[in-house]
Amino acid sequence: MCEALSGLRAVWPGWSFWSSRHGALICATRRRYLTDHDSRRGLAATLVANGPDDLRAQLEAQESIELTDREPRPNPARRVPA
Repeated sequence: MCEALSGLRAVWPGWSFWSSRHGALICATRRRYLTDHDSRRGLAATLVANGPDDLRAQLEAQESIELTDREPRPNPARRVPA
């Protein structure tokens, strides 16, 4: 299990990984706080999985949400005159 977690750490450095006391579950927690907007988009602070493949799939789904549904940043050049 340690080898699998090391592989996940290398691919997703923005997450902390650990396994449950009895090794039945593996978990990942983000290394940053989520905003309310992030949570509404479907981002999770913590993921719980039955094994490395399940956790990898959840991490990929989280990454997909982050890449496709980003909060628009204000563009100062597009200000509406008062």
